[in-house]
Amino acid sequence: MLICSKFKMYSKIVILFFCVTLYFLQCQGVRLTKQRQRTIKNIVNSYAKPEGIVVEANREPTINLNGVKDVIEQVAQRLSIQIEPPRIEELETIGSSYRYTSWEVDRHVCKYLGYDGVVPSHMRMTVSFLYGSFDRPDGICFHQLEDILRRLREGYDNTIAEYVFGDEPKTAIPYKTARAEYKFTKKEVIFMVVNFFFPGVY
Repeated sequence: MLICSKFKMYSKIVILFFCVTLYFLQCQGVRLTKQRQRTIKNIVNSYAKPEGIVVEANREPTINLNGVKDVIEQVAQRLSIQIEPPRIEELETIGSSYRYTSWEVDRHVCKYLGYDGVVPSHMRMTVSFLYGSFDRPDGICFHQLEDILRRLREGYDNTIAEYVFGDEPKTAIPYKTARAEYKFTKKEVIFMVVNFFFPGVY
């Protein structure tokens, strides 16, 4: 009888633990919905604090790190997400967290070498070897991507003179932060905010 009672107590504890875990995993999990995407985009587009905006002649106004910090805090408040306000030092190193899959590396190689979307068969092995040499199953970081392109430049004549990583936020942001350039387009700020709250979505 005592054993049966202890087993029932143990079962109740396990069930309670399971329910609490399920609650935190599912009920408290934050997902990036279309509505949240629109909210983030609207906050970034309407951001207007002068100390967070950088205006250059004949160029689209950009947002500096103080502005990115403001936007993150506004988004957290609007989405009712409890966060520790980000420090500027954290935002300075945001580029280091991005990882590039073999498919993304192929895309950059094609662009750098002037091919139309598919790495040619005669260089397939070289690109795979360079990517694999970093031994990173979760993808390579930005300076490793740069290293692959630099090494390809030495072996192939038709590479472009300089590859500017400005077409998409995932490469434009670490390219800028590596050079201490902290002026971001609205598209880049949206990408940073999304990755701050929903890492791994993009």
